[in-house]
Order: sequence, then C-alpha cells, then structure tokens
Amino acid sequence: MPAPNIHGRHPSPRRQTSKAGILRSCPGALAAFLLLPAITQAEAYADPPPEAVDAPYAAALEVVTVTSRKREELLQDVPLAITAYSGKELNERGVNDSRELFDTIPNLFFGRRASGLPPVPVIRGVYAAGNDPTIEPSVGFYVDGVYISSALQLDMSLLDIDSVEVLRGPQGTLYGKNTLSGAINIITRNPGDQPVANARVAYGNRSHLEASASVGGPLIEDKLLVKLTAARRKNDPFLYNNVLGRKVEHDDYTGALLSLRALPSDRLSVDLKLDTSRSRPSAGNAEAFSGSTAEYCRARPTGSQEPSGNCPAPWASNPFFAGHGYDFDEKAHNRVVSSDIESTNDQAAHGASLHAVYTGDYLELTSITSYRRFKDDITENRDGSAYPLLNRFGLDYDTRAYSQELRLTSVNNGALQWTLGLFGFKDERKLGMDTGSAAPGRPGLFNAGSASTPIFLDDFRETSRIESDSLAAFGQASYDFNDAWSLTLGARYTRENREISLLSDCDGFACPYFAFAPRGITPNEQKSSARENIFTPLATLSYRPVAHILTYLSASKGYKSGGYAPVFTFSVRPFDSEEVWNYEAGAKSSWLGGRLTANLAVFHMDWKDVQISSFTGSAGFLVQNAASVINQGIELEVSSRLSERFGIGGSYGFLDSHYDMPLAANSASRERRRPNSPRHSLNLYADYRYPLGGGWNLHARSDYSLKSGIIFRSDQVVGDRIQTGNSGLTQTYGLANARLGVESGDWGIHLWGKNLFDKNYYLSAGIFEGIGGGYYGIVGDPRSYGLELSVKL
Repeated sequence: MPAPNIHGRHPSPRRQTSKAGILRSCPGALAAFLLLPAITQAEAYADPPPEAVDAPYAAALEVVTVTSRKREELLQDVPLAITAYSGKELNERGVNDSRELFDTIPNLFFGRRASGLPPVPVIRGVYAAGNDPTIEPSVGFYVDGVYISSALQLDMSLLDIDSVEVLRGPQGTLYGKNTLSGAINIITRNPGDQPVANARVAYGNRSHLEASASVGGPLIEDKLLVKLTAARRKNDPFLYNNVLGRKVEHDDYTGALLSLRALPSDRLSVDLKLDTSRSRPSAGNAEAFSGSTAEYCRARPTGSQEPSGNCPAPWASNPFFAGHGYDFDEKAHNRVVSSDIESTNDQAAHGASLHAVYTGDYLELTSITSYRRFKDDITENRDGSAYPLLNRFGLDYDTRAYSQELRLTSVNNGALQWTLGLFGFKDERKLGMDTGSAAPGRPGLFNAGSASTPIFLDDFRETSRIESDSLAAFGQASYDFNDAWSLTLGARYTRENREISLLSDCDGFACPYFAFAPRGITPNEQKSSARENIFTPLATLSYRPVAHILTYLSASKGYKSGGYAPVFTFSVRPFDSEEVWNYEAGAKSSWLGGRLTANLAVFHMDWKDVQISSFTGSAGFLVQNAASVINQGIELEVSSRLSERFGIGGSYGFLDSHYDMPLAANSASRERRRPNSPRHSLNLYADYRYPLGGGWNLHARSDYSLKSGIIFRSDQVVGDRIQTGNSGLTQTYGLANARLGVESGDWGIHLWGKNLFDKNYYLSAGIFEGIGGGYYGIVGDPRSYGLELSVKL
C-alpha cells in the first residue's frame, strides 16, 4: 500500500465503481462467489498487487484509493460496501449533481417530493419521514469532511470534485449522527503547485447552458497555493401548466469555490475553503394522475359526477368550480401540471472550512472547523389543485451550523492501526410558514356542513426556532493477525440536546374548524426540549483466502436524530431518534491481473423505533416513533478493462423492505412492503477509446440505469399494528445516456445526450392527503442533448 499523503489528500486517479457485501441470509450466493478462484489460478500472498502488474496486463483498471475510514486505503482492501468515483469519471458520465450520481449506485434511490419539500435519498430502503424541511436526513452528507445538516441541501451541485465516496449501510462509528443508511463523502480538489487554468462549457436543447472555469497556482512557491472555481448552469422549464398557460420547473445555479492551501512545513498543511452558491432548483411542481374523486371533479363542470358516481355534493355544487371545465388528461406521464401557482425554490448557501493536518512519525493530528449557512424561500401549492384552497403556502427556512472535529490517527503500517476523535456540532434553524386560501368573499373548497357555508383558509402563520447541539467521542482500531485475518472494532458515544420554540397565529375564519389550529389563541407560543444519549458500535472480521479476494462479516449500528415537525401541526411534540443494526457479509475480488473487479454484498437490517409520518385527519402530519422494519438485499458491482481501449461494467441491487409488525384490520393495502423502496436497481456502462493519431483519441461512453416501480401511499401506526393506506405503484423506468467525442490532453469536444429515448417517468409519487385528495408524481427530466467543449491551458 502506498504511503499516506502527508497533506491529508489522496491522489486522484480515475475511479470506478467498487464496493462490498455478503450476508448470513444468502450463504449460497457467498459460497458461489468464493468458488471463483477454482476457475482461475490461485495466487500466493507474495504475488504482486494489481497496481504492480506489467504487460500484458497494462490495461488493468486504475487503482482506487479512498479515505472512508479516515485514512488512505485501497478500495479493494476496505471491508465496507463503497462506491467511489473520481471527478474525471463524473465528467465522463455527464454527472453534475447528486441526484444524477445516485442513479448509478445499487440500492440507492433519490426521489424528489412535491413543491419544494426536502428530497428523499433512500439507501437500502432507509429514508427520513415527514414533510418538514427541519427533519434531518437519514443519509450523512459530507463535503471535505464537513457535515451538511440540512435535508434541503442534499440535492446539491457538484463543484470542482476530486472524488466522491458513497458508503452504504450505517456509519455510526466514524461518521456519527444521521448516517442511519449510509454516508456520502464529497472531496473537492486542492490547489496544486503548478499554474493551472481550465474551462468547460456545454450548450443544449431547452437553452441548456453549463459552464465552469478554474484558475490557480502558487502565490508563494511551495508555501501558499490558491485556486478559484466558478460554475453556472441553467435550463429552460419543461412542464406545461395548463392553468397558468406556461411552462414551469426550470433549473438555475451559480456557485464559486475559493481554496487556499498553506504548507508551512513538510509535516503541516492548512486548507481554507470558502464557497457560495445561489440556485433555483427544481421545485417539485406535481403532475396529478389517477382518477381520484378530487381530480375528476375539479376537471369537470359544476354538477358533473365521477364515473363511479361518488362525486360529493360540496364539490359539485361549489360555485367556484363553475367555468373551470378544462380537459384533464387521465393518462400518467403527460408532463402537464394543473396548479393555480408555480411552486418555486430560491436557495442561497455559504460555507467556510479550515482543515489542518499535522503528520508526525507515528501519529497524524487532524482538525476540521466549519461554519455553514443555508437559506431557502419556498412557495408551493399545498393543495395540489387548480383552485386557491391553500395557494398561498410559503416556507422561509434559515439554518446556521457550526462544527469542530479533532482526530488522532496512527500512520505506521504495522499490525495495529487506530483512530480516536472528538466531534462537536451546533445547529440553529428558523422556519417561518405562512399560508392562506382564496380572499374573503370568494368561495373555497371546505364547507361546514353544507355548500352554503364556505370556510376560508386564511392567515395560518407559524414561526419555529429549533436549536440542537451534539458532542461525540469515537474510536476505531484494526488489527492484522496475519496476512489473512484482520479484526476491526469501533464505538461512538453521542450526547444530543434539542429545543424548540414555536409561535403560531391563526387569524382566519377557518381556525375554529381545525383540531390542529390553536383555536383562537393569538398568538400561541409553545416550547419543548429533549436530550438523548446514543451508543453506536461496530465489529468487522475480514479474511483473505488468497491475495486477490477479501471477504468479511460485519455488524454495525447507526442512528438518526429525533426532533420536531412543526409544519402544519401547530405542535411541539417531539419524536425520538431511530436506530438500525446492520448485519453484512461481503467479498471483494480482483481478477485477470487487475483487469476485472467483482464485489458482492448481502445485508440484513433490523430497523427499530422507525419515525413514521402520519396524517392527522385535518391537514397536518404527526411524526412518531412506532414502526419496526426489516430491510435485506443483495448488491453486486463489476468493473472491467478488457483491453486498453474497451471497458464495461455495471451494478445490480435487490431490496426487500417490509414492516416487521402485523397489519391493522382496516388497512387498505394488505402488503407490508415499505414505500419509496425500489426492489431492483440496475446500472450498465461501456467505455471505448480509439487512437486517432497526433495525440487525439475518439471517446465513446454509454450508461443505462434502471429503477423498478416504487410503492407510494400513506401509512400510520395504530397501537402495535401498521395501518396501510391506498397504494399506487409507479412504472419501472430505464434511462439511457451517451457521450461521443474527440479529446487530447488539453482539449475535448463531445456530443452528449441524457434520457435519449425521452422516457416519461416519475422521480417519486405521493398522495395529497385531506385537501382535495388525489395522487401526484414528480416528473423526471425529458430528453436533453448538446455539445460540450473543454480546454486546459
């Protein structure tokens, strides 16, 4: 293994997919995998590692180095399920944000929710419940070692990326809070000791513009280095709103990153990174589908009936529906939305981090200090209809986060390697909510007993301030008994404090009719606080039967913080953290002199105290700890370089996620399967290069990703039983992307295309509860294509 980089950064060779896993529940799969050595020659421990192999294996895959265990290691030597990409490979795939990255990883699904709500990253079927942006995610996001606490920031752009590491399964020991299902570690490029200037610009249909540029070099030779990167991306909208008579759902991003690196000595490096961005991402304008009562009735003239005849009188006789007899296309995936307003997001993010590393002869001391601020102004159509029922719904979200990590790591290459650390985190969130309906004098949907008594949803206002802090101590050690056997043990102890102050005010005529409203108390202030102590251990036993195969068994625990969900509940009732135990077995292997890697993982997850978002029956949602869930599955990843010119590979994931509790008698669905958890995920790629002479190469790349249909419904817990709601299922969809171009060391010209077959698909789906009813889907991007030019000066 190469010696660690004293400046705390690993080299950045071209990465490819690689991971691990195998479980007790599928011993046959593991046995079959381990029989592969019989097909090829056995290798002695003294054989050279893949990176040292000479011709005729010069076409071997690049060696991948990761820092997932807070030290530099070869990916194939780490007993974890990990996928790693270099920035170069992300560019070759055309990946520029986190959602596109997720499409390539087994058992990882990234769904958007309606109208600016936080995105839903799902790893191995584990995701965060609730419709509130203050609810923390189940996936830990880290940029240069800094934890990103806001769920709204998970749908982020990737700016000047050196590498991305995706760890599947709970990472409660070295990463800590909110890594219940995994962690994503994004590492940006550091300034180099040579002057550099490069630029990249792409233009395509829908006025797609994507441009980035970097410039940097030494300010003081070998002592002070600098680099500035800026990026711009925008798209014209593609969804047609047949009420507003125009297109909606565009994307607009501008960002910059300034990196300063000081090298006072050969042993000390100090990196200061400042970033800022302003974006208007996809806001989740929802396309309604299915023939629910609300959707049929709102699309037909006054007095009309749904085909089943159950269009209730308040809908049919309400005079506001007169004159709104536009056609409603009952077919899904028509990229048409019907809303009286456009849902929008306006985000601003700013951050600063100071990363200092001192490397001695035997120990390395790391300090990471950070400050981040994130603001989001959200306007959404909460009722999901073409009528002004809850058409004035706004969220004003502002969070400040501070963190400090101190880490001491052994740097010798002996049998024992260890890491000890402390982590402190403080988070302050302010959330303002303002909502209303039609102006007084105009009829609304809700009727108090008859159509002649309209209710107006005017002036619900709510302001919440949530503060949390946590302090953790952690440690992990690995001991190599010999060349074959190794044991890793780790543990983390975390103390968390949370408190909320909620001020709610309801002035409108509707206040007395809703149980969640403060019933005339204006204003109404509530406070609450909570404290938790969490212990998250890890144990991994690895065995290397031959030099090119690593197998392991592991058990690890992760947790997601509790909190409050004040939006639309007017309540400060807290919910507790949730925990998961993950049992995993894996095998990582390299074949054909390093030209082929194949990694397999099987896992079983026991998920307790699951946070469930339950509909209250009026318009609010209550998050509570109640459910038990079992998640189990298989993950396989293969990468190959069959020749110097040609490489193929892919990944497959199977997931079974279901409630581990009996169904309630009145459950609408008899299936225990969890929503938002696709059973199958598949990714395939092919990469080809052909020399044209004069230093130029022809480069062709194709990628195909498939996600099976997801269940969408609203479930609730009643006592010790799960009450499942009416279910829907989105279609299985596959997306094909491709790139074709010529490139040299300094220039590149490529044609690119995404969703080449213009597949209509939903990123996620859900149900409009209570207010009009009906199903909705968040529509994925249509076909896009264009030309890209890159230059390095």
